[in-house]
Amino acid sequence: MNARNFGGDPFAFLDRIDLSRVVQLHIVGFEERGGRLYDTHQVDIQEPLFDLAEAVLERSPARAVILERDGHYPAREALHAQLERLRGLFQRHSAPASAP
Repeated sequence: MNARNFGGDPFAFLDRIDLSRVVQLHIVGFEERGGRLYDTHQVDIQEPLFDLAEAVLERSPARAVILERDGHYPAREALHAQLERLRGLFQRHSAPASAP
């Protein structure tokens, strides 16, 4: 959201930063007001955010994805669908855990 709020391309931003230390990805839907995006923790994850999450997971060693939601919860089925979609992205891009 910050990249877009400041006129940048979030995917280009990901290409410029070191994601090798990212171990958790927090994701939350946004609301648009006056041309700016706000992370409210109140709305469903929009399609561009699933794409951005996948781009982060492709480029990082993330070990967890956390859906942040602090209110205005959707029906259980809708929330479950978002969680399952995130789980699928995570499983597709995560390396198998190594044995101790």
